[in-house]
Amino acid sequence: MKTTAHEKKLEIGRVNALKVLKLAPHGLYLEAGELDILLPSKQVPVGTSEGDVLEVFIYTDSEDRLIATMASPKVERDEIACLVVKDSANFGAFLDWGLEKDLFLPKNEQVTGLYEGDLCVVLVCLDEETDRLYATTRLRDILPSVCFDYKRGQKVDYLVQEINEHGAQVVIDQAYRGMIYKDDLTQDLDVGDAGKAYIKMKRDDGKLKLCLQEPGFKGVLDVKPMIIDRIDQKGGFIALNDDSDPEAIRREFSISKKAFKKAIGSLYKDGRIVIEENGIRLVR
Repeated sequence: MKTTAHEKKLEIGRVNALKVLKLAPHGLYLEAGELDILLPSKQVPVGTSEGDVLEVFIYTDSEDRLIATMASPKVERDEIACLVVKDSANFGAFLDWGLEKDLFLPKNEQVTGLYEGDLCVVLVCLDEETDRLYATTRLRDILPSVCFDYKRGQKVDYLVQEINEHGAQVVIDQAYRGMIYKDDLTQDLDVGDAGKAYIKMKRDDGKLKLCLQEPGFKGVLDVKPMIIDRIDQKGGFIALNDDSDPEAIRREFSISKKAFKKAIGSLYKDGRIVIEENGIRLVR
């Protein structure tokens, strides 16, 4: 019967603090419960002695033996990251995750076909029967798209998983799926881009819509000085107003048309601008 990682007191696919059991010509062995895990010679820090405790990442080598490394992977087990495809075959793809042995992405764990040089957002998983780590792009089947815990305006981390005709499909806080719709894309995004966003709307069904600028009046305040500065740089007049094309507004100000309209409405009430038929003029 195969011993599980839990019984080994070993976290495969994560960093473990293990004691040096003995030195050997080809490396050293680390104590992991009833197992001895090899740290190859080229990975051994200078001056290491028996009894020392080393922090090592545990995975399987090309012969499916558990092995330790001092190298730090770009992503660990149960984490999500964007990785580059180093090679592909009819049975799967191999991803660069910063270790000597590439991370395997099986064909049946791919949503679309992948080729060398492609970027893909993956979750790192453990096959507990074989102790092998593998990747999956099937986040739609794993991550929930419903959460009632977030509040409007709450800041979250996002990672772009996919760009489609509706906008950007993103991973929120490594735990949920959400959308940044086109109207709220105040900058160009690509697969793998990450940063901070805000919860714009929590629908009645719990699904989440995000925006890149803080919603509400505070968000309007944040962009008003930028709009004034940009118009001033243009000589006090800019050929954009609340009837302008959303893409033209986004190119000029990197904000959505909705945010732009709110901001210029506030600036107009403040007496800072005049909204004319063909654009906006500063009040000097």
